[in-house]
Amino acid sequence: MGLADQNVIRDAAIERELGEPGLHEARMLSVRLQADAAAELEAQGVSVQRTVACVRIRYHGTDTALSVDLPLRSSLPEAVASIRKDFEHGYRRRFAFLMPSNHW
Repeated sequence: MGLADQNVIRDAAIERELGEPGLHEARMLSVRLQADAAAELEAQGVSVQRTVACVRIRYHGTDTALSVDLPLRSSLPEAVASIRKDFEHGYRRRFAFLMPSNHW
């Protein structure tokens, strides 16, 4: 038990269209959640080794959200394009089609 990895997971919801304003909000929330998780680990005497930030994206009007990485360092337009590309790749792999006319 003493050698097991220590993990902390933080999760929050933002219901927004995929775009720069929503992405900015997601990034700000991610920073806050990461700081909260790091504080919990440090209170247990564990140093933070790495963090992972993801967003769950779905087409408007659907129930299935797919998790993709949240780019934290690229520009907002580049990050939106990266999320869209990763989502479409995962969606096509899972469902064998895309719904490009649907909103994000």
